[in-house]
Amino acid sequence: MKVDFPIIAIGASAGGLEPLELFFEQAKPDSPFAYILIQHLAPNHKSLMDELLSRHTALPIRIIAHDMPLEKGTIYLNPPKMFVSLREGKFSLHEKEDRRLSFPISSFFSSLALHQHEQACAIVLSGTGSDGSEGVKHIKEKGGLVLVQDPESSKFDGMPKNAINTGAIDKVCHVAQMHEELEAYFSNKEMLVGAELESDNTKSVIANILDSILKQTQVDFTGYKYTTVSRRISRRMSLLGYSAMTDYLSNLEKNPTEAHMLSRELLIGVTRFFRDEEAFEALRNKVIPRLLEKNRDTKSLRIWVAACSTGEEAYSIAILIKDYLRLHRLQYDVSIFATDLDKQAIKLAANRVFPENISSEIPPEYLSTYFIPHRSGYTIAKEIREMIVFSAHNLIQDPPFNKIDMLCCRNFLIYLNDRVQQQLFSIFQYALKDQGILFLGSSESLGKSLDEFIEFDKVNKIFLNRENKKFIQQVRSPKTRSLTSNGPSPQINKPTQMPAAGRNKLINDIQHTLIQAYVPDSVVTDQDFNLIHTTGNANLWLQLPSGEVSSNVMKMLPESLAVPLEVVANKVIQSGKPITLDNVAVGSELNSYFNDHKSIKVTVRKAPLKEKTDYLLITFESDSSLDGPGETTSIDMGTASIEKIAILERELRVNKETLQTTIEELESSNEELQAANEELQSSNEELESVNEELYTVNAEYQQKNQELLEANNDLSNLIHSTEIALLFLDTHLNIRKFTPEIKKIMNLMPHDIGRNISHFRGKIQLEDFMDRIEEVYSSLVPFQAEIKDNKENEYLLKISPFKTPKNEIQGVILVFVDISRSNTIQRALAVSDQNLADLQERHASQKEIFEVITKNLRDLVTIISPDGEIAYCSPSAYDITGFRLEDMHGMNFLAQVADPRQREHWRRAIEGLTKNQDPGLLHFKFKTANGTLRWMESNLNLLEYSNGKQPRILITTRDIHQRKLDEIEKYKLALIAEQTGNAVLITDTAGKITFANNAFEKMTGYQAFETIGLIPGRFLQGEESEPEIIKIMSEAIRKIQPFDVELINYTKFGSKYIVRIQAEPMYDYDKQFIGFFSIQTDVTHQKNQFEEIHKLNLKIKEQNTKLEEVNTALEEFAYVASHDLKTPVRNIRGLLDIIQKKGEQLARDKRDHYFHIIYNASGELNKMIDNLLEYSRTGTSQEIWEQVSLPKLVKDVISQFGKELESSGGKIRMDLQVDQLQVYPILFKRLLTNLIGNALKYRQAAPPEIKISCQKSDSETVIFQVADNGLGIPEDQFDNIFKIFKSLNPNKDSNGIGLSVSKKIVELHGGRIWLASKLGEGTTFFFEIKNQA
Repeated sequence: MKVDFPIIAIGASAGGLEPLELFFEQAKPDSPFAYILIQHLAPNHKSLMDELLSRHTALPIRIIAHDMPLEKGTIYLNPPKMFVSLREGKFSLHEKEDRRLSFPISSFFSSLALHQHEQACAIVLSGTGSDGSEGVKHIKEKGGLVLVQDPESSKFDGMPKNAINTGAIDKVCHVAQMHEELEAYFSNKEMLVGAELESDNTKSVIANILDSILKQTQVDFTGYKYTTVSRRISRRMSLLGYSAMTDYLSNLEKNPTEAHMLSRELLIGVTRFFRDEEAFEALRNKVIPRLLEKNRDTKSLRIWVAACSTGEEAYSIAILIKDYLRLHRLQYDVSIFATDLDKQAIKLAANRVFPENISSEIPPEYLSTYFIPHRSGYTIAKEIREMIVFSAHNLIQDPPFNKIDMLCCRNFLIYLNDRVQQQLFSIFQYALKDQGILFLGSSESLGKSLDEFIEFDKVNKIFLNRENKKFIQQVRSPKTRSLTSNGPSPQINKPTQMPAAGRNKLINDIQHTLIQAYVPDSVVTDQDFNLIHTTGNANLWLQLPSGEVSSNVMKMLPESLAVPLEVVANKVIQSGKPITLDNVAVGSELNSYFNDHKSIKVTVRKAPLKEKTDYLLITFESDSSLDGPGETTSIDMGTASIEKIAILERELRVNKETLQTTIEELESSNEELQAANEELQSSNEELESVNEELYTVNAEYQQKNQELLEANNDLSNLIHSTEIALLFLDTHLNIRKFTPEIKKIMNLMPHDIGRNISHFRGKIQLEDFMDRIEEVYSSLVPFQAEIKDNKENEYLLKISPFKTPKNEIQGVILVFVDISRSNTIQRALAVSDQNLADLQERHASQKEIFEVITKNLRDLVTIISPDGEIAYCSPSAYDITGFRLEDMHGMNFLAQVADPRQREHWRRAIEGLTKNQDPGLLHFKFKTANGTLRWMESNLNLLEYSNGKQPRILITTRDIHQRKLDEIEKYKLALIAEQTGNAVLITDTAGKITFANNAFEKMTGYQAFETIGLIPGRFLQGEESEPEIIKIMSEAIRKIQPFDVELINYTKFGSKYIVRIQAEPMYDYDKQFIGFFSIQTDVTHQKNQFEEIHKLNLKIKEQNTKLEEVNTALEEFAYVASHDLKTPVRNIRGLLDIIQKKGEQLARDKRDHYFHIIYNASGELNKMIDNLLEYSRTGTSQEIWEQVSLPKLVKDVISQFGKELESSGGKIRMDLQVDQLQVYPILFKRLLTNLIGNALKYRQAAPPEIKISCQKSDSETVIFQVADNGLGIPEDQFDNIFKIFKSLNPNKDSNGIGLSVSKKIVELHGGRIWLASKLGEGTTFFFEIKNQA
């Protein structure tokens, strides 16, 4: 995947930092490019390039990682030890091969070229070596831009110069100009793409451009593909800053240099060694063995490398052939003709010094064998160079080579249109022998000429010539045709009459055709036999000589013909008369050209054709042809040969005589020289022997003298520079040497050398001084003692025997070391050590105390530098900031101050500290480890050091976040209290007013200062103030409970008003009661109206709800009335009918029995009606939603079953995860009562166990569970159990109403109810309630 923005690759090495800094200073923050910097990095050294460049650019800088995607406006740096490449819009990293030279810049340039094509740019900056030079050729080949730093401005010009030498660079400029070049190039490039290039007008301009190039460079590019030509022209326009092709055409016509530049641009001379490795591997393993086997008899190979550019492919083929011959110990005459239209490229190829980075292209075994290291890179071995002949040659226009065994033309045909390609394939067929090898590039094909060749290796584009062509299809210049193979001509309509120049050219073409068709085979040469012109088929059977290319006709003709022809030609030159050579035998290879004639005649004429210069016209005709114009002298082939032989014999005889005389003279001189040489050789041997001995002795003495000189110099310098007193005595105890320091002790002078030591009286206090010296000399045991001189200076005296390397005693050495200062210092150190020990003990004690304080200190103690860097931090840091101690050290304290204004206040405070200004307490927001901001309070003190170190700041920081929030909250509350329209009163624990707002003053008429310290009820309440309400208030105040009451109060002026008082107790942080806060609202005028409206609305709403419930209930009652109520009514009616019919006839006991039945039935009916009324009234009371304490409510319900639980031994457990719940309290209690009652009613023999639990399923729903260990409910009754009058056990005094009422209560709460049960194990009822708390 190619990214859609330009990528700028920069290669830099030694001296590259400064140009990189300058380059990125010019980069815009919104740059449309991605920059990839490839450097030579040490494998184990961390690069600081990202830090250095970040000071000069605002662009983000990233170190390249594997699979990292590219983004524009970003700088990417290569990591050490890794090679970088691009793959599908991402970076790819791979380790470099240690065994080969490393060229990371060229490697990335090549990858970038393949990935980005025209959207790529390579920049080569300062550096040594040649890295990057091969890579820029790939960039150039793919149409990218190449810029190089001016070598004059580079600290190291190796990389820039090598890049320039490739010829593939576009501009050499200073670094400061590069961004301007980039922006101009890519902005113009965007303008030059699109449909405009396909317009007829553009095609016409391009045709004129190519015509201008042809006129100025004599190179015709009209056979190139239109896309290639237009793309390369657009590229040159972008480089020069042209946006209109007509403007560029005008510049081209006036500027021959630009014509040559565009010509070189179109040639695209980019190549490299072993390009397409698999193809060259096939060449080595398949093609070369075949060629050598086919030419085994002649032991020669002829190879043509067409469009060779700078020669790498020709050298690659030569190396493969040479290596094969070497390995198989074969000898072949190999001629490789390497040709190209670009003369500069050919010149460079013939004398090439290749850069070092070719080692990445060439296998090591070839590099070491066929290349010679050079200070600038590598040169090719002579044996390879001699195999190749480089020549400038126009493949399309110039005559081709012939009898070629292999023709290599790779990556040139892809730029040509199909017509020219097919014409070149015809030339290739003529040049190649039968079954000759054609080697094409990986992107090239034979097209229509596929049938003329045989596929030898389809994958690697290697073909065999099916048959050698005996003639060439004429390659006409395609410049008058369209640049596209099938498009219309871009020429503008022109007059039908042909211009004079066109007519002349037509006539020339006609003449040329007629001459070629009817004039005998002829050649025109100068007097040195250099070929000037050919007619007929002569150019087809003239054969280029092997080795160096030569145009001498005598070297091109068969040897049997060349010898006599040369004799005849020389006679023509001398006489000026034409001569015909008859009976010239025709070789088998020429039979097809002379219609199988056995012999021909050759006529040689001399004619002055140009500026009186004589030329030879040589005509080759069959014997049967008519004689040419003019008279000629005929010479038989045999006569000419005999004459030539006679001339040669005569020359040979003269040469032999001259040679014999020379040999005799040389032999005489040689004998004399040999005798003299023998004498000289004998003398020389003797001299050499002596010389070797002298040289050896001299070398030894020189070495010894040097050692002695060095030792003497060392000793002399030691004696004169040392501050130690040394005295050297010989075997007679005479003075040999001494150091200058001895003068302080012995008063010795230079002239005292040689005198005995006993002649001197020293200043030292040592008894038996001479005896000690003599004792050491005689016993060889060193003596050492501390002594003093008469000035109380202390010395360490050491007397030792003077020994030679052979352990011979040659005297005594006395060493006096001044230890006065050392002893003084040692004594001072002893005192200091004691003082230091005392100080360390005190310090350890203080440190221990300090650690105890800091560990138990709740505040944060830090020491920072003036710029905010933390040098010390107390252990409380984690509790206050969330940062660990190791993270705090080195952190910038000021960077954690979130507000820039507060940070600036900190800086001013620190600056003021240095001026002895007290900044006071600083309040600020600190960014903690989890990113939250907390209010802190800091106290600052300056720490100054006596040793001159930079002062630091001691900071004590306290977390005041909650205090700050409380202050803010208090401030808000104060604002609310002051600005609210309601009266606000605050009283203390004694009920006395401590605060009253303005609204209170307006409501009561009392000023705030008048009420402070008074109890409100004593001056506001009056005779109509309800005692019950006052009692409620008093009771709530006594119990410290909130209250909300309405009360009649009186103003200062006696006016009565109704006030709503809402009071809440207040507590401090320790949960201690500190008074009441009350809000008082005057509801005198609007209260009644609002209450009435509210009541009416509630009644309407309730009535609507009741009507809906009634409608539902009516349906249920209808069902009950039609079904369940009919049974007792039928029984009563039937018995009454019996009593009515029989009347007095009915026995009294039966009548009483019937009435008893009727009474029981009516009781049952009455009970059923009561139950129906209970069910119908569920939820239709005046009850309202309330927020209740769920644990308290459940406990109240459980308390109703105390006796029953006690008698049955049962227990009820609670597991409530919800504390507060919004419900209808009475209905909710009835719900729990029904469920608990059923659980107790339908229990088993074992004591009942009931568990009531609840938890939140989401933010709005609470799920309850009431589980028991009772009888259980069959699964098929799960749905019926909640229906009215459905009871599973009628004998249990059940009316079938309880669970249906429970279901209705749950639904009134916006929920649902369900159950899970198993017979014999118990039942669990589940219901959910919408929590609106």
